[in-house]
Amino acid sequence: MLGLGAGGEIGAEEGAKSGAKSFAKHSFGLSANDIRTVAGEVPAGRTLLIILFEHRWALGLKQAADMADGVVLAEGIVRPESLVIAGAALA
Repeated sequence: MLGLGAGGEIGAEEGAKSGAKSFAKHSFGLSANDIRTVAGEVPAGRTLLIILFEHRWALGLKQAADMADGVVLAEGIVRPESLVIAGAALA
């Protein structure tokens, strides 16, 4: 697993190469059908914006999972509303 020190540049380069490969294959975790479905929900005259971003800290975690023959089952963002609901349930 690469840290943020001297190995950080190597990790960044490997991440960039991996991202370029994914981009070339159009593999963003969204299928063409997913994008069409989302686009179909956009009202006429409105614009759809899809933002792709990567949490740099997660690269090492993904590498560790790969080296341990792990499988990522899902990725996503926890919405603030979900945190409020979970906090209320725990309180």
